[in-house]
Amino acid sequence: MNLWPSLAKKKALRLASFTSTTIGAIFEILEKNLYSAILRIASPGERINAGMVYETIWTWFIKDFENEKAGITEAIQKGEYARKLMNPKSGKDISYHDALTLSPSLICQEGLEEAIEYCELDGKAKMRMVEDFKAIGLTVRKGYIAKDVTALLIDHIQDIIRRKKRPVARILSKIAMTMAIPSYDGLWSLMKERGMTKKELISKSGISSEEYDLMKIHKDIALTTLRKLCKLFERDYSSIISCCRL
Repeated sequence: MNLWPSLAKKKALRLASFTSTTIGAIFEILEKNLYSAILRIASPGERINAGMVYETIWTWFIKDFENEKAGITEAIQKGEYARKLMNPKSGKDISYHDALTLSPSLICQEGLEEAIEYCELDGKAKMRMVEDFKAIGLTVRKGYIAKDVTALLIDHIQDIIRRKKRPVARILSKIAMTMAIPSYDGLWSLMKERGMTKKELISKSGISSEEYDLMKIHKDIALTTLRKLCKLFERDYSSIISCCRL
């Protein structure tokens, strides 16, 4: 029996749903159904906020979290911004930079399995979670909740990486192949909105003064520099760089 067509169809449908699904939609369901596992991290009388919820859920999925460095803490500790990330209606999602940091190779299901076990979900409770995911167009099986949700999260991260790579690739290709130069008007606008000076930009982003000067005269900069700027402003490449005719 050839299962490939049905498997391919399921994969395509799952990926299509991610164009409208955010990390908040997934995490909101986990918060709703596994709140007891989140509550245990709080000290007596401590109020749980969105930042704590967001960080805690991520720790369920990150393999060997205590020993992982390389920006993971920054990627999951979002403070007040976590309120927007946890709200599906905000339309906010994890950034391209955070998606790269929270690599699918780091994601595992053991922490979620432990959280489900801690909450002692019965069959009806598990079925409610399945229905919650179904309501946002995602398929999770009652007997494989941890496995399926982990797979959904990995697919979501990979989809963000794919979507964010395409625009910058088109921009850089156009700059290289046509009589065009890079424009950083988006960056200057973001700086103006935040009242940020050159000195502050360099200090907060980690780029050099030379790189800043290159952008001022419409010169190419390294992809690592773009990533630093995207991380600082929590925007994608197209919000920083575009191309314009000579």
